[in-house]
Amino acid sequence: MNNELLELWSIWETSLHNEEEQIKRQKSATSSKCTPKKLDDNVGVFKGSSKDYITTLTDCQCRDYALRRFPCKHMYRLAHELGVFVLNSTVSSNENISSELRMDDILPTLESLDKETLLFFAYQCYHLGNDNKNGPLTIKIDDWDLFQKLLDNKLLVGGKDYKASLSHLKVAELKELCKASPTKDIPKKKPDLVEYVLNNYDVTDVNFSKIYATFELSPEIKHMAFSLHKRIHSMYPNCEANSYFL
Repeated sequence: MNNELLELWSIWETSLHNEEEQIKRQKSATSSKCTPKKLDDNVGVFKGSSKDYITTLTDCQCRDYALRRFPCKHMYRLAHELGVFVLNSTVSSNENISSELRMDDILPTLESLDKETLLFFAYQCYHLGNDNKNGPLTIKIDDWDLFQKLLDNKLLVGGKDYKASLSHLKVAELKELCKASPTKDIPKKKPDLVEYVLNNYDVTDVNFSKIYATFELSPEIKHMAFSLHKRIHSMYPNCEANSYFL
């Protein structure tokens, strides 16, 4: 254990860590949301709601530390990562947190897109849910250029659970995907059709049919699907009530 780090952390009395308010922050520190984005030279960078926080064993840029001047959850998590304090609860980590974007990061992209593309995107955010809970989706694409904009801007990516996605389609829709195959070779039952498509077509290519697409939200924004839906809705407050804003 690094004695220099222990000395820095020792400015906080041991009894302080047993106080109720501090125990609450220790529990918060174990969350995957409190995974440091970066650790460098005993300094941690943590993701905040509107900006990143630079954290050391003696201070932090977050509001909680600014108001209380006692260790916040970021400081406890840093101390744990550096081995100078042991968090009693199981500590969860999020390996993707360093790549996750905030709303402010994605706003310029949203503002560069036309209304119809944004409304379509909002609808997909609503149905996919946070962290792609309901995804991936497979739907019929009426305007491929519009869909391609979302792919090009890395808002949507090809989904990976192809079997589950294809299972959402109707038999007629599955047969439409097989139109390049001889009619006599195309199965009639839905489970067999799904397997036939998987075995005979490159469904890993989101553009494989130019009719139906399997997709989900990109990893960088999947955590804020409902927030994106709400934000786009706020951009068009006078939009007629329609299926985009359910």
